[in-house]
Amino acid sequence: MKSNYNRTLVAEVLNISRKTLFNKMKRYNLGNE
Repeated sequence: MKSNYNRTLVAEVLNISRKTLFNKMKRYNLGNE
């Protein structure tokens, strides 16, 4: 599934909250490109 950087959709697909997604992205230094 292509998300086109739609973080809300990604969070829903992974069944996690947006806050959890952002925390994980920050922890692993993702999404800063």
